[in-house]
Amino acid sequence: MLTSTQSYVTYQGNGAITIFPYSFAVAKAAYLQVEITNNNVSPPVSVVLLSSQYSATGIGNGILGAPNPTPGGTVTYPLSGSPLANGWSITIRRVVPYQQNTSLENQGGFYPEVVEAALDYLTMQTQQLALSVSEVSNLSLSISQPVTFPANLATQSLAGLASVYKTANTQATVLTGFSDMTPGHRFKIIIADTCTVVRFAAWWSGLPTGGIIGHQGQTVAFTKGDVLDCVTDGNYVYAIDSEPMVPAILPLPAGLLITNVSGSNTDISVNAGSVTLPNVAGLKLFQTWASQVDMAPLSFTASGASLGAGGLDSGSLTASTWYYLWLIGDGANIKALLSTGPFWTFVDKTYVSAYTYARLVGCALTDANAHFIRFHQFGNKVLFDIPQFVSLPAQANYTQCSTAPFPPGAVTGLFSAYFLASTGAGTFAFSADGTNDYFLLYAVQNASAGEGQFELPLFTPNSFWYKNSNVSGTPGVSVRGFLLNL
Repeated sequence: MLTSTQSYVTYQGNGAITIFPYSFAVAKAAYLQVEITNNNVSPPVSVVLLSSQYSATGIGNGILGAPNPTPGGTVTYPLSGSPLANGWSITIRRVVPYQQNTSLENQGGFYPEVVEAALDYLTMQTQQLALSVSEVSNLSLSISQPVTFPANLATQSLAGLASVYKTANTQATVLTGFSDMTPGHRFKIIIADTCTVVRFAAWWSGLPTGGIIGHQGQTVAFTKGDVLDCVTDGNYVYAIDSEPMVPAILPLPAGLLITNVSGSNTDISVNAGSVTLPNVAGLKLFQTWASQVDMAPLSFTASGASLGAGGLDSGSLTASTWYYLWLIGDGANIKALLSTGPFWTFVDKTYVSAYTYARLVGCALTDANAHFIRFHQFGNKVLFDIPQFVSLPAQANYTQCSTAPFPPGAVTGLFSAYFLASTGAGTFAFSADGTNDYFLLYAVQNASAGEGQFELPLFTPNSFWYKNSNVSGTPGVSVRGFLLNL
């Protein structure tokens, strides 16, 4: 029985507290989401923590049949280092999948607790949806109320400009014809129509160095209440930021190629045709650097043997560690940076405080000698030059493997497998959730081989599930690479 309506709790940091209680039921660790928010910037910036960044108690408490009928527990964050400071907050919430996995078979045994557990789970989903609706409703109310903008911003609505801006969904209109088209003029557009399609003009470099640019040829459908921050060059209007975000407002660096520097075990090379970096001060402003026509592509080197821009953010290379590759900018120059921090919040800024633009572009893994494993990254696809073998002992049922070389940001694993049947047929099965078969390999008879290459989504960071039977030798799988969430 689920009697509490609470499914989340938020605490403010004070520089001292590291243990935060919650009083609602969480059936599995995977259903617990913890995020921290920097409220010192506008708008606030939130980051969902990895499960390795905090510890939790009370998982399973209050769930039907659990030893402890009282729901709730505690979350400890951080596990080391300084407690959450003033101006920061931490939110603990229950997030359950929108699935229904209870099966009641015809003429099978009827157990009331099974039905009650299913109803509890359905109530959790309802509470989760109610919270989402509440958050959207609050956002809509905030948009409909008068908004106070800085002195250099004006507000212009699309209402009354339907002949210019209201188009069919298959068409698009370049934003022109505003009452004040003074170059550099900044204002907000509030969409007042539910089928407005806008095409953004070409790239523009008319602002001073360090200024803001728009988007190239993007066509976007907006709905009533959406807001765009804009600037004009006297002829066209360019979006600085929008809610919702304009697709490709932060595109992957064109022609991104990351690999080891030839002859070096500690240096990484980053190459691209153009790069767009966001401002890291909490504002969604964008600056772009791009190689010019007929010139060599942009090229950067991050050295694990040095500190600061062009090297490590702190310390020295350690063995068997994932390092994240960042491109950072100061408004005029771009450098590469290596850090163990997968989020800018966790990057050490000691040696790079002057760099106010940054974005994550890739990652690299060190071996037992603290040397970078040889790899190539094309866009968001990372391929090891030599696939990394992971031993998978015989298991009759799905067993989780968390030892494969995947960073937390990997969303899909790229695998290859080869095995021989021992006595009779052999089977190797792989799953993304521990229940469903996502990829199966068969060896049809004794001494025959089963082999194949496949992609597997990584629903749980750095984890997948496998089972095998009647496989000779030391069975395993070779990790060829992964797709990175950038």
